[in-house]
Amino acid sequence: MKLLFVFAMKNELNHFLQKLPNITSQKLGIYTYYQTNIQDKTIYILLSGVGTINTAISLTKLLNIIKPDIIINAGTAGSHDKKYNLGDIILAKEVININSIETLFKEENEGSNSLTWKIITFNEDCEEKDYIDDIKIYYGDEKLLTNIKTIGEKYGMKIYEGRIASGDIWNKEKDRINFLHDKYNTSCEEMEIYSVYTISDQEKIPCLGIKIISNNEMNGQGYDISVSEKLGEFLYKIMIDLK
Repeated sequence: MKLLFVFAMKNELNHFLQKLPNITSQKLGIYTYYQTNIQDKTIYILLSGVGTINTAISLTKLLNIIKPDIIINAGTAGSHDKKYNLGDIILAKEVININSIETLFKEENEGSNSLTWKIITFNEDCEEKDYIDDIKIYYGDEKLLTNIKTIGEKYGMKIYEGRIASGDIWNKEKDRINFLHDKYNTSCEEMEIYSVYTISDQEKIPCLGIKIISNNEMNGQGYDISVSEKLGEFLYKIMIDLK
């Protein structure tokens, strides 16, 4: 089995990387990927860089070299829901792009109001206008989601499922976060997974995002990268147990 783990930042993957033996690294232009073998599995780890564009470029480059059986996009995320706390793990059952937006028309000096912005799916084939009045949702692989949730439960971990908001933005305005959570049922937000799900869908590769809550503006819980240690431990268990 060939497993590909995709991380945005080195400090998200460090703990996981330190647990792996005999790692080699290769450059993909400005990006890096790592490789090792565990049991009967070949493990690839892509350091994609932050954001949807970096992730799309680096993942496409790597898929021109390797053909993984499974892609797991792992990393930190900011919560949209008061019920989540730092270190909670959310499996990305659904993913939406919160940077695909139509704003209302306003004249000069009328200001701006992000609570009126509408998330849409742009479609160049539409005859009357360049969008369709809905949201493109990508879905995590159901079999993979079930298997990984079972692995978490085996080790006594509480695992959530949710809809991940993805886009090159870090929302800190509570009204905007509530708007996204209430209107679009988002659990948390990050900056890479929409690219990963889009490419995985086109390439027909089973994919799942695993996100750990690193900050929750709604609860006043500030950013804490140390939660990546818990994520790394979980990913190691997944790597060993996944069949």
